[in-house]
Amino acid sequence: MQLHTGTIIDRRYKILRYISSGGFGNTYEAYDMRLNTRVAIKELFMASICNRNTSNNTVVVSVPNNKTTFESHKRKFIKEARRLCGFTHTNIVRVTDVFESNGTAYYVMDYIDGCPLSQFPKPMSESVARLYLEQILNALEHVHNHNILHLDIKPGNIMIDDNNNAILIDFGASKVFDSEGDSKNDTSSSLAYTPGYAPLEQIQNKSINDIGPFSDIYALGATLYTLLKGERPPGALEILESGSLPPIEGVSPSIKKVIEQSMTVTRNNRIASIAEFRKVLGCVITEEQRTQANNETKEIQTEIRNRRKENEQRSKELSDANAIKGHEIETPEEQINETLIDNSNNKKESQDKTDIKNKLYWGIGIIALIIAVILIVIISSSNNSSETQNIVSDTATVDSSKVTSKPDSSQIIKEEPVKENTTTKTVQKNEKTKETKKATPKTKSEAKKTTTKSDTKQQEKSQQKSTSPKQGGGLDLNLPDIDKMGNSSTGKPRTLNLPDIDQMENTSQKPGGKVNLPNLEDM
Repeated sequence: MQLHTGTIIDRRYKILRYISSGGFGNTYEAYDMRLNTRVAIKELFMASICNRNTSNNTVVVSVPNNKTTFESHKRKFIKEARRLCGFTHTNIVRVTDVFESNGTAYYVMDYIDGCPLSQFPKPMSESVARLYLEQILNALEHVHNHNILHLDIKPGNIMIDDNNNAILIDFGASKVFDSEGDSKNDTSSSLAYTPGYAPLEQIQNKSINDIGPFSDIYALGATLYTLLKGERPPGALEILESGSLPPIEGVSPSIKKVIEQSMTVTRNNRIASIAEFRKVLGCVITEEQRTQANNETKEIQTEIRNRRKENEQRSKELSDANAIKGHEIETPEEQINETLIDNSNNKKESQDKTDIKNKLYWGIGIIALIIAVILIVIISSSNNSSETQNIVSDTATVDSSKVTSKPDSSQIIKEEPVKENTTTKTVQKNEKTKETKKATPKTKSEAKKTTTKSDTKQQEKSQQKSTSPKQGGGLDLNLPDIDKMGNSSTGKPRTLNLPDIDQMENTSQKPGGKVNLPNLEDM
């Protein structure tokens, strides 16, 4: 389980990409925000006993017995990394920092622009193999002189930079091989070995007293075997069972001999030191061989350089994709890493909550829209009904007006042209009343109420006039209010209640007598 791209550790290093894993940990390319440089970081992560808490990237060990083992290895990891900080050899990667974080330990190395020997075309020529072997021998000799064992030499841990230099990297499994500063009975890192490159004593998890420089010699011979034969050698147990190492064709006797003696299963019969290895190998590479090797590697270097650019481009695209997803966040150097991790891990929960809220809002919006449509339909239906009633009422009023305009001939009163002005006013007032009624039609019930009130008032007024007749001896007539003559509720014209002409005063003998009509303006 690796760290995500964009994770910041120790408030200084931002992970750019994951490179590889081994028995003891993970290796990353990172960015040093303090020095603005690329670095490589080794993380102590023992795959067989460690797990990672994804919420905060903490390395955890669940089994109690394994916790003791892990803490012991962590102390040694830090101690040995501090020793490596003092190395300044050209062919050894430089360690620049070591620290604890996320429940484990880390050390920081120079990032090498190059390619591991594991990616070189194989089998390679003997001259090229000798060129790189010479440099690795120099590096191992320097390490052993400081009482440190690498314990994980293989083509993948030998980098070739752009200047064709071989650089020994990855000291995550390294050990101190004397009693000073370390326990005599401490076990070797059996979890760190790589099959095919580890000697039998390392596989069998012997004590520190059973492991020495000869253990690195075995791995060096196995690495040379791989470069020249083009395949990984059989494991130490297989060689022990078969009794011999499969031969390599097309190599010099010195190379064949040094490989066989380096990979002897029994450590007492094995080459014991770098000085002895050089002696068995013979003379160092000649200038002619060096020139030939450099010419052969130019084409290889070009191919590897192009491949490295492709890898870097893919890494950049991956980092950009992770940045879009929220994994990589640009932060000031002083920000606390734990807060960034929590924010990254809580983002999914926030997104889920936001999605639920959005769905809820959409649901409420749809319900509100349905209710609005229903209300619009109801209001529209109500308005249509009201308009229909108004049309019917207007039709009834028009019909009533038409009927009223044609009075019955029996109700026509022949009046003398004595009060012409009063009759003219009455006709004008009646016309205004009809226009008003057409403009504001009333319902049947309202029309009835209005007619009833008007009739009651008219009767009272008529009684008052009959009890106090006017001067001149004329007989008063009980005439209805002309404004109420048109009854829109019945659709029939109102009739005038006129007295019998034969009974009127002075009319029985004088047919041409006058009729005293009430003053229309007082009605």
